[in-house]
Amino acid sequence: MAVATITRRLLREQVSGDLKLRFIGTASAFDAGPPTLVTIEEAADFRSQALAPIASFVSALADIGTTTARITLFDADTGICTLNRDPTTSPIAAAAIEVYSILTPEDWSDLIRRAINSLWFTDRIVLNGTSIPPLSAGISLYQLDDAAVLDWLKVDTQVIKLMWRSQVTGSGSDLWTEEEPVAQYSLSTDGNIVSVLVPSIPQSVTNIELIIEARHYYEDLDDDTDMTTCPVQLARAVVKVYALRKVWALMGEDSAKDMFGQEMQAAERELLDAKRVWVRQVTASPVHLDRVFRGPETAIPASGFRW
Repeated sequence: MAVATITRRLLREQVSGDLKLRFIGTASAFDAGPPTLVTIEEAADFRSQALAPIASFVSALADIGTTTARITLFDADTGICTLNRDPTTSPIAAAAIEVYSILTPEDWSDLIRRAINSLWFTDRIVLNGTSIPPLSAGISLYQLDDAAVLDWLKVDTQVIKLMWRSQVTGSGSDLWTEEEPVAQYSLSTDGNIVSVLVPSIPQSVTNIELIIEARHYYEDLDDDTDMTTCPVQLARAVVKVYALRKVWALMGEDSAKDMFGQEMQAAERELLDAKRVWVRQVTASPVHLDRVFRGPETAIPASGFRW
């Protein structure tokens, strides 16, 4: 079953709605001023009236992110809001509007990008006789530089482990043996190209595959219509945590804790639960040598090996 996807806009709207940092209202009256005034009947729904004069933003629903204005003052009884500028070139009276508290749409775009980029899934690179580069007998060093396929592999620390797999011989057989860990290998990175050195290449690589498991980080969401393949539950959970961290940074710990302390605790638990379900717990290879030192008479393993 395919994993459900979600756009940047839906992530922003759903998470900000959960945190009561966004609501949809109606502009019942508009005066371009100066000062620019807009009457929003739902003004009393602001998350914090004390914060609204310095941290609420409004725009026409169809123009979110491009014509946002700051609410500098509002009256909860009359719903009249004073804006720092005209948020649109056309009157917005009777139009649906979107109000964000504390975080601007631009803040949301930035934190969603960073939140999604912090997550990864386990991907596999398979080297065999037809791959790029091809697995070859007697060749121990392989540069993983197929830009069309491996543009996501940037540094050797993404690599989790290496394994051998061989095909069972026989007429028409397509069965494979169980994967066995590569006992010794070393990694390096040069100009975002990862190289793998495997000293123990078999004498024959016919029907043999070298499998490289690595962390594949999710791609950027650069536009509201961009979709992520990150599981929706995991994406929502991590964006919520990053949003609350941004609120913490803007408001200060004491004020943010008073208003969002319970939400932060619940969000961190939600993210931990989502990671247990969606982020695979990985085990590195038994032995990984960062490098191999070869002396004049014998090959001596480097002291910095990993168990």
